[in-house]
Amino acid sequence: MAIVLDEPSFFENILNYALYAGAAFQLLCIFAAITISQSPNEKEEEAAMKQQVSATHHALHSRPQESSTRRGKKDKKKHR
Repeated sequence: MAIVLDEPSFFENILNYALYAGAAFQLLCIFAAITISQSPNEKEEEAAMKQQVSATHHALHSRPQESSTRRGKKDKKKHR
């Protein structure tokens, strides 16, 4: 018994080539993402921005020192 294969239809041919084109495009994008690096100027700007964000984050999350008068009032408060 022989298996009979029909000729692929027009739509199947287009789908087949589109899949190959999509795979080639994905490989090209992966290759570009791996090989293309930032220019030295962009790296310096990125490092400066990270440093600025770090300084801002530290300034926002550090607590100011309490004054001695406030500390004194807290100590004198009656505890029940």
